[in-house]
Amino acid sequence: MSLLSFLNEQEVRDKLNEISNPNPKLNDLIKATSLSKNYGIVGTAFDYLLRFNVEFLNKNVEIKKNEWVAENGLALLRKKHNQDTISALEVDLSKTKESYSRFLTLGAIDAELCEAVIFLSKLDIYVRSRYDSFLNYTNEFFQMSKKILEKFDIEDLKNLYNIIEPEIFKAKNIVFLNPTFGEASKMIGGADADLIIDSVLIDIKVTKELKLKRAYFNQLIGYYVLSMIGGINDMDHKIEHLGIYFARHGVLWKIPTSEIASHDKFIELRDFFVKSLNGRYNHLRVPKKYITIK
Repeated sequence: MSLLSFLNEQEVRDKLNEISNPNPKLNDLIKATSLSKNYGIVGTAFDYLLRFNVEFLNKNVEIKKNEWVAENGLALLRKKHNQDTISALEVDLSKTKESYSRFLTLGAIDAELCEAVIFLSKLDIYVRSRYDSFLNYTNEFFQMSKKILEKFDIEDLKNLYNIIEPEIFKAKNIVFLNPTFGEASKMIGGADADLIIDSVLIDIKVTKELKLKRAYFNQLIGYYVLSMIGGINDMDHKIEHLGIYFARHGVLWKIPTSEIASHDKFIELRDFFVKSLNGRYNHLRVPKKYITIK
């Protein structure tokens, strides 16, 4: 199970529908038209690219970051592929880390960095899907992908990067990159958000349609409720706004949590999550402190 599969359960959808979906008026002008048809790969690659950029922009504040989800992909692949394939992937991962370090120093995007985040994207998708045939994770795939996929993917990523407005991603005190929600992430089978800037939790959507779909809104609420249960990276960090960055439009939409629902309503949702999730795994129970918290 994952957060998204949990949120898609009818009982959960019905509960979340008790909260009205906002209908913000947003400028739907697309600034970065999609050039690639590899929507999932480019979308996840941009998640990494934007987080790299946020880290570069916030050198003077505290940065909290976890290991890349993509690195877990390589660990999983070691169990399924021969050493030659794994060695080749390890070389690519090493080059990716070099590109990442160079970007944090110079803040300049190039084709090599785009190839690096595309590589991370493929590993990340593998971790989340565990579906080998989806991407055919072999050394041949990674070699062929540079000829077949990268041309339009790289231009797409550059265009998305070039419309970022740096000011909207600058923090005053703290940044969380790919944050998790402590025990709450474990009890739901894994959950991580894209980023948090101070008290604003932001989800990244690389979509041509600038619309606050109910599923997007539910995902934000889900993250917020998990943070009420397990904190942020096992820290007691308060979220006061929820937001979505619509990457193709260069638009960050955000809303105060106080305008979404009352504190009592969120407490009700938290208790609903805990009750629904408690005991689903024989080896994992929700700690009592999360059940009794008021």
